[in-house]
Amino acid sequence: MTPNEDQLLPWSRTAGPSREALTRLLRDRLIAPLYQPIVCHETGAAIGYEAFTRPGPESAFDSAVQLFDAAESLGLLWELEDAAREMQLAQAGALPTENAPLLFLNVTPTVIADARFVDRLEQQVARVPGLSPSRLVLEITERAEHGSVERLAARVAELKALGYQIAVDDVGAGVSGLNRLMLLRPHWLKLDYQLTHRLDEDRYKQNLLHFLVHFANLSGVRLIAEGVERREELATLIDSGVRHSQGYLLARPSPGFSPVQDDNAAWMRDRWNTAVMHRGADPRRAELGTLCQPAMCAQASAPTTDVAADLLRDATMMGVVVLDGRRFVGWCGRHMVLEMARGPRSAMPIGLLTPPGVTTLSPTATLGEALSLVSVRNEEELASPLVVAHEDTVVGIVPLRALVSAAAQGTRPSNHGMPLTGLPGRAGADRFIAEQLAKVAGRGESRADLTAAFVDIRGFDDLNTTLGYEAGDRLIRLLADNLRALVLEPAARASDAMLAHLGGDRFLVIGPGPIVDRGLAGLGSAFGETLRRLCAEAGSKSKSALPTTGLRVLEIPQVLTRASGPRDLHRVEAQLRQRSRRLEPQTPSSEPIRVVDQRTTARRFGEAPAA
Repeated sequence: MTPNEDQLLPWSRTAGPSREALTRLLRDRLIAPLYQPIVCHETGAAIGYEAFTRPGPESAFDSAVQLFDAAESLGLLWELEDAAREMQLAQAGALPTENAPLLFLNVTPTVIADARFVDRLEQQVARVPGLSPSRLVLEITERAEHGSVERLAARVAELKALGYQIAVDDVGAGVSGLNRLMLLRPHWLKLDYQLTHRLDEDRYKQNLLHFLVHFANLSGVRLIAEGVERREELATLIDSGVRHSQGYLLARPSPGFSPVQDDNAAWMRDRWNTAVMHRGADPRRAELGTLCQPAMCAQASAPTTDVAADLLRDATMMGVVVLDGRRFVGWCGRHMVLEMARGPRSAMPIGLLTPPGVTTLSPTATLGEALSLVSVRNEEELASPLVVAHEDTVVGIVPLRALVSAAAQGTRPSNHGMPLTGLPGRAGADRFIAEQLAKVAGRGESRADLTAAFVDIRGFDDLNTTLGYEAGDRLIRLLADNLRALVLEPAARASDAMLAHLGGDRFLVIGPGPIVDRGLAGLGSAFGETLRRLCAEAGSKSKSALPTTGLRVLEIPQVLTRASGPRDLHRVEAQLRQRSRRLEPQTPSSEPIRVVDQRTTARRFGEAPAA
């Protein structure tokens, strides 16, 4: 909670309202809930709302500080928080359906440690249709101390087991500090206003922030910066890798669930993309997501024999990520699963046989941070891959061999990865698909308007040989610019859209079907002009000296109705690529090939889509 929300005299300076006034407030529910969005810098959208408790205008209380101090001194803190939480949850049915935002509820340590708390919370949540524990984050203030940390830790563990998320509030301002973090192991850390305020002007604060970002990346914890009031502060947070924030700059607390203003959302997205590009260009900060590989996932309740059968059907999978719903349970290697499937425990759920202790890392964790984590693993965990997860969605895995290989190459994952174009890599693409599918599942409806298109350069190796690798890199950057201008920017203005660089000369663009189709229709001529300009700069001015290089587009309309996960998308791409190879002998190398899934075998750029 930021200090600019209550700028009245502290409770301790006045005699304050009486017990009768507080009793009347509780009896008549003279409470006015307010909600402030918590914003994702990458998307510019609200991923959640923090609920605040304010005394109603007809009550005898002037501020939330006065109200809570009175309740604590009169022994009515439980009753006040219970009434406030009930009113806040009653409005949860009005939460926006898009993105399934979370609801953050403030709870003091004294109340959450109470033996009555879990049962009471379960009763209140059950009254809200469609609200699951996984959408609630219980935000424990760090300013308030509690006598029995053991009871607090036990209650938090019980709530986690039921699916609730935990946040520690006001990190950087409290008295319990690191001990409480180690004890509670929260999902979220909320950085105090005092750390955020004038952050851009204070190098000492920035150093502390870098430490917390590093800790969060290693621990799979998500950071939220509170009290953001200036764009300079927000820019520093984004450049440091902080993904979420809230504050007056973005939106003030209000009675409803207000969205983020469009100009702020666009500015955040642009700043985030620029920061990602700069981080990707620094070998020391190359991101783990650029090394991510597809992972097979299985629910913890699945019989071990079924999981083994899935692994036998796909020889490329080195093991399985075990989930309980969306919650990460652990990693089971291929050899272990197959051995157990042949033994007496073959019918047991895979979750009961999964070794604990392997944690997840964010796709934005650096390779240096990943190596640091591996270096402190015990011998049993050492050979296991790193499991990469964005928010609550598993993106993929990074085998130890890939991690060591990248480190040996100066921590650069490839010659043509994110550093070349500044675009998201394979992990970012998979994360986008997973997020879109989660939106569809959350709304309980289908969404058939998104089209995915894989784009690469035919004969790219010939071009590298003819003009040199430097020219090849330049062509990849220019193709990325073409895709941004013709497809991504028009699509992003209309709806959800994404452009990713999958490595080498491969790109993936996703957006509303008609807009993507129009953009791709103009891509062939734009690429041809780009190639001619590049050849001229390289000295190949005669037409006969131009490399015979064209584009290949593999298009998947209505992608969300055809894929249950990112792996499905890449599997369809492989099938379409095979079809495109059959067309290559009859298609001149300088001409583009376009293959559309389940519509037509091929069509030239600029032609109308098949019915």
